[in-house]
Amino acid sequence: MDRHREELATEGYTVVRDAMSPQQLADVRAAFQLHNPDGKHPSGAPSELLHGACLVCKHRAFRAVAMQPTVLGIVEGLLGEDCVLSSSNSAHREPGCEAQGLHRDTSIWGPSMPLFSESVGIQTAWCVDDFSEQTGGTRLVPRSHRASTGATGTIGPGKGAPNAATAAEQAAAITVTAPAGSIILF
Repeated sequence: MDRHREELATEGYTVVRDAMSPQQLADVRAAFQLHNPDGKHPSGAPSELLHGACLVCKHRAFRAVAMQPTVLGIVEGLLGEDCVLSSSNSAHREPGCEAQGLHRDTSIWGPSMPLFSESVGIQTAWCVDDFSEQTGGTRLVPRSHRASTGATGTIGPGKGAPNAATAAEQAAAITVTAPAGSIILF
C-alpha cells in the first residue's frame, strides 16, 4: 500500500493489479448485464457511452468491490478512516466512440485545488475489461493533480465546464494500461 500511496502523491495515479478476484470480476460483469441486458442506454436509445449511477445501490457485487481491502486501505491511508464514498458510477464506451476530453474531476474545488496541502478526494476506475490504447483506456496527465492552470486545474466557461486542454497538456497525456480486474486510483 505504501508504494501505491507514494505513486498517488508523486504521479497522481497508481494501478492496483488483481484488485478483483476472478469471481468478483465475473460477478460485476453479471451485475452489469443484469442492469443493462441489451447494451442500450437506459433511455432506450443506442449509445456510444453508457452511464450507470449509484451502482452500490443496485447490486451486492458493486458493494463488494467498493469495500476491496487493499483499495480501501490506500484510500483511507490518504483521506482518513472517515472518508466518504460520494458516488459509484459507470461509464462504458463502445469501440470507435469519441474520446472524452481531458478534464479534472474536481470542478467543485476548481482553481483552489493546488492550495490544499492534503488530498481531499480520490477517483477510482475499476477495469471490468482490459484498459489499453486500443480499447480506449483512461487518459490522464501524470503529476497534474497539483496543476493550477489549464484543463486540469481551472474551471472554464459555463457551470463547471473545464477549459480546453492545451497542446502541451494533450502531449503529456498518457493512456493508463491495466488488465481487467485492476483498479486505477487517481
